[in-house]
Amino acid sequence: MTKILHILLIEHGVSYQKIIEKELQRLSVEYTLTCLHIGKEHRNIANVNTVDCILYCCLRINDDWVRPDIDLTQFQGGIPFIVITKAITSNIPASLLRQGVHDCLLKDNLWRLPLVIEEQVALAKMRADTKQHELFLREAKMTKARLELFLNNTTYMISIHSSDGSYVYVSPACRVIVGYEPEELIGTSGYAYLHPDEIEMITQLHQEIFTTRQDICFTHKLKRKDNTYIWVESVVQLHIDDATDEIIEVMVTIRDITELKKAQDALSVTLSGLEKQVAQRTKELSKANRLLKKKIIEHEASLVKLDRLNTDILDSIAYAKRLQDAALPDTRTLEQSFTSFFIFNKPKHIVSGDFYWFYQAQQKISIVCADSTGHGVPGAFMSLMGIDIFNRLIIDKGQQYPSTVLKLSDLDLINMLKNSRTDHVADGIDLAYCLIDLEERTISFAGAMNPIVLIGQDGMNIYRGSRFALGDYMDVAKKQFETIELTYNSGDMLYMFSDGYQDQFGGPKNKKFTPGRLYNMLKEIYPLSADEQKKYLEKVHNEWKGTEHQVDDILVLGLRLG
Repeated sequence: MTKILHILLIEHGVSYQKIIEKELQRLSVEYTLTCLHIGKEHRNIANVNTVDCILYCCLRINDDWVRPDIDLTQFQGGIPFIVITKAITSNIPASLLRQGVHDCLLKDNLWRLPLVIEEQVALAKMRADTKQHELFLREAKMTKARLELFLNNTTYMISIHSSDGSYVYVSPACRVIVGYEPEELIGTSGYAYLHPDEIEMITQLHQEIFTTRQDICFTHKLKRKDNTYIWVESVVQLHIDDATDEIIEVMVTIRDITELKKAQDALSVTLSGLEKQVAQRTKELSKANRLLKKKIIEHEASLVKLDRLNTDILDSIAYAKRLQDAALPDTRTLEQSFTSFFIFNKPKHIVSGDFYWFYQAQQKISIVCADSTGHGVPGAFMSLMGIDIFNRLIIDKGQQYPSTVLKLSDLDLINMLKNSRTDHVADGIDLAYCLIDLEERTISFAGAMNPIVLIGQDGMNIYRGSRFALGDYMDVAKKQFETIELTYNSGDMLYMFSDGYQDQFGGPKNKKFTPGRLYNMLKEIYPLSADEQKKYLEKVHNEWKGTEHQVDDILVLGLRLG
């Protein structure tokens, strides 16, 4: 039961308030009592912030009993509803239970009221706790395979050591970073691979972390299997038993920064006049990188210990949110290239399967609005895979043409997901991809299930993508992604979105919002400023959703073309 029990008394035609107040004094907890009357004050019930139990009193209940004219869904449907009456016919109690009433008391039996209230409130809490536990277990089972897949594909070398420094676990990335197989390192001492000149310094750092029990991040040289040394950045973290306060193990995450080190040295020589500015910026970036790597390490550590650290999953989801936010591109690219824009991004569960991505090369901007399979942590990891694919294809390899990018992305995603396929799971990404030529004022568009909308003085045009999703391994040979070439005028609005907004249930009949309503609304608001459009979209969504749960991640992008 709650520390203070909030009880709402609704009366119809007869007042039992004084009698009920006398009986409630025997409750085992503190309580508050709010009394409302049918026909007047009960319409103000929405102003009651918290209600733990509802008592409804009337003189007599029969087949024509007067039910209070209130919407119980505002209390999330689980609040105990207890009827109190002076007289009742024999067939009514069963009918009341079918209508959602939890218990029924006669006035002569009001001595049972405290017991009934405490019992029903406890049962309500038990039902809520059971439902939350079931959702938690289901989410954990769904995410395990994808989390393990992400760990095996990460470019960071993650290792777990005993208190004497010996390797207990090493991730597969060690093959690339130091040239060893994981089995070759396990059982050996981590100090054996340090540069002799740095052993004393690193030993002192390790003593410091064991004393302060605070995470540390530092750079040093590391010996490879071919006896050459590379520069690495290491983050060291202790895992401590909460019950005994003893150190269980030491986790180290390493990334190869050799090329970065060479670039920093060259930059220091050639740009000596900007030394102070570079130092300040490097300090800021170093601080940001340490914070980001700490979140990554804490999240990836939970993958290794998932079976015995289930209670850490919620923390891992929070870390994943920070990781996903950091992976999204800097919106300053859009600020420099478009008159105005907005991004309405509303995940269903902390992290999102929906994501946006953009990159500018000279006068051409690549923009992606994507919807991954699922939501929550599974969808978030799919989005990270998608972001990684676009980084490699468009930024590293220079691919830009929409149909080519979608075809190559599809093959990459199929290859990345091949080890996690089952007969019952179809992982994939729906998206819209636009290549905008700012100089020629053209848009090249290709879509995988998702459309785009272009609205201007000439009216509204909807361009639909191909009916294939990225990553869907069925009928790969038949997949065709078509590029549609468009022109635009100054002041036109380009909209890209996932299906979360249009699929939201709500409204007076609890139906989907539908694509048609979304298109009509965009046509109506496109003359407004970007900020006003975003506020309007959020307002309409909240009003339509009402007390319903959000059914999916939501992402809507709007760009004012110059």
